[in-house]
Amino acid sequence: MHTLAEAKVGGRLGSMATMGMKSVKIKAYLQGAHAAVTTKSLPPILIELPKGDTIENYVLVVMDGKSDRREIEVGSAGGVVGAKTGIRAEAIQKTTSKPLGGNKFNLVTETLKKGDYIIYVEGSADSIKHVAGRGYDFTVE
Repeated sequence: MHTLAEAKVGGRLGSMATMGMKSVKIKAYLQGAHAAVTTKSLPPILIELPKGDTIENYVLVVMDGKSDRREIEVGSAGGVVGAKTGIRAEAIQKTTSKPLGGNKFNLVTETLKKGDYIIYVEGSADSIKHVAGRGYDFTVE
């Protein structure tokens, strides 16, 4: 499990140039161009949950790949729509879960394009500790 502990802010110049009409985006990221776990095809995603946890707390999120990191937007502030928190809906991949017995599940998605992903644990963010969330990352080559 990796911690998305470092947040960065993007879009400040655009926000200033539009006198606050454009929002400032808050992003969390993982260091490195790709995850240590890689696959060349659609992998089976098997999850064994901690006791008392439910599969509804886990979402599959596509990350934006950069040359030295992978990032996800975790909020935005300002602009016409005000402030928003949480992962953008467009980044969340549609999945279904199939129980395998006990606390084990197969997280199923129809397609995963080439790129970087994280199985994000909802509710794992803790702003007091500067933690933007936790999850399990992998790369599809």
